[in-house]
Amino acid sequence: MKFTLFCFITLLVLASCENDQTQSFQVTQPVDHDLNLKTQTYIPRLTQACPGLNRYSKDLTSAIVGTSAMEGYKGGLELQFQVVQKPQELPAPLNIRSAQNSCYISINKEGSRAYIGKSACHSICKGTWQENSSGLMGREFALK
Repeated sequence: MKFTLFCFITLLVLASCENDQTQSFQVTQPVDHDLNLKTQTYIPRLTQACPGLNRYSKDLTSAIVGTSAMEGYKGGLELQFQVVQKPQELPAPLNIRSAQNSCYISINKEGSRAYIGKSACHSICKGTWQENSSGLMGREFALK
């Protein structure tokens, strides 16, 4: 009885350790001090608004950070990453529609809004195919 209880507890501990090692959306930290500070502040907001970035991060390359030049987002951040050739985590049909897409996310200067232009990229946020926001060529997300 004691041996069975010991084995059961050991399995529970091992299972909980495995769950703690979840991968998250990777960002190559910029050398520029101001961009680095914005990155550290804005990425948690972005991944909260777009949880699929963390959930499906194994299918995404590490994002490169730059300064956004997009109208309405100037002075903010631009993230660029790619979906791998054969996604393993993304559900169908995203695993096919998003494969090998280069994705760009613009975050405004205040860190309150993010814009993702391609359906194949912004659909990753919810893990289901999403249409563009009304009147836009992509989807806009409010960041908190």
